Amino acid sequence: MRFVFRFFPLDNHPYGMVSAQAAYAAYLQGKFWEMHDLLFANQQDWSTSTDPQPYFEAYASALGLDLEKFRADSSAQSTKDAILAQKEAGTRGGVEHTPWFVVDGEVVTPRSAAEFETLWGVTP
Repeated sequence: MRFVFRFFPLDNHPYGMVSAQAAYAAYLQGKFWEMHDLLFANQQDWSTSTDPQPYFEAYASALGLDLEKFRADSSAQSTKDAILAQKEAGTRGGVEHTPWFVVDGEVVTPRSAAEFETLWGVTP
């Protein structure tokens, strides 16, 4: 099984794009999955704040990222362009929501890790 992550920030999530930018900036320093995990584990905290950026910077610091580079990459137009290109490709491919999985060319929509494990015997 090959698991491929693509950015698809949803318009109805007020911090969808900025959290994707934080993850992409971490990716540029080799820490995408670590930032991904922190963002999801702490989503209740930063998603209800009036400014999630201090949370993202704290996660970047905890991961040992270069904070100046993280800040610059997070706000760079090239970061936004890369994320939007992935979202546009997903839209063209029929993606309507997240998570979205394609297995053997068929769209499947397990809504939890437990359901994913039931369907395929593996945990994502």
